[in-house]
Amino acid sequence: MNVRAWLFRVATNLAQNLHRGESRARRREEGAAPPLPPGVTPEQLELQWQVHEALGAIDPRSRRVLLLFAEGFSYREIASITGVEPGYVGVLMHRARLEFRKHFEQPNVSALPFKRRLS
Repeated sequence: MNVRAWLFRVATNLAQNLHRGESRARRREEGAAPPLPPGVTPEQLELQWQVHEALGAIDPRSRRVLLLFAEGFSYREIASITGVEPGYVGVLMHRARLEFRKHFEQPNVSALPFKRRLS
């Protein structure tokens, strides 16, 4: 058993559970624009939000494959973590990149929580 892949799968599941809780809390607090972190420009924050929105808009399996690859995992490790065949990871990566690009290039600007600050 690949301990690194297993540990990453456990950490991913815990992060997803935490994210669900944060999403629920965020929905309850809707309307409050967060303050800009020190040293972060509105443009950087907008780019970060566009990446976040694009990742949120794609299929969860595609998102997982992209994030694992971005973390430096090999195709074989990604296959072990996600439970797909190693040869299929390349296909998933290609589809995930296309899907991400489509959503990133057409961002949902109306969803920006700090839109007022950028104007």
